[in-house]
Order: sequence, then structure tokens, then C-alpha cells
Amino acid sequence: MSENKLIEDTDYLLKYGYAGYQYFGGDKKFNEAKEKIIKNIKNKSLFSLLTTKVYIKTLKNNLDFIQDLHFAIEGESLGNR
Repeated sequence: MSENKLIEDTDYLLKYGYAGYQYFGGDKKFNEAKEKIIKNIKNKSLFSLLTTKVYIKTLKNNLDFIQDLHFAIEGESLGNR
């Protein structure tokens, strides 16, 4: 997948793919996370291929403020029990 398509998909996921968008901080929180994720995508794609595993880890690391057991990335919930 191209870097631009990955960034586009990330934007869509964060803005429209999660029902708790406003509850967990809305534009302010999610835009901060998106910028960090995009920076990581660009840095990784400059030096090496960005694997799915690295992208998933990047999402999880930057979306850790979401504490919702219903929201999962690759089957792993981001909420704490």
C-alpha cells in the first residue's frame, strides 16, 4: 500500500471509523494522535518498508488514550479491564 493511501486510510479510521470519537477527545485528541501516526508512517517509509505489524503497533501506541473494551485493533481491545 502506498504511503499516501495509508495516510488516507488512517485519517478515515480516526475520523469516521470509531463511534467514541467525541467521547474520547474529538478533534483535539484524535488530530494529535493522527499527526504522530502520520509522522511515524513517513519516517518508516523513508528508511524501510512499513510492515503491517509496525503500522498496527503505531496505531496501538498512539491510540492508547481510548479506554473502550469495544474498540479493538487486530482483535486486541484498547481498554483496560
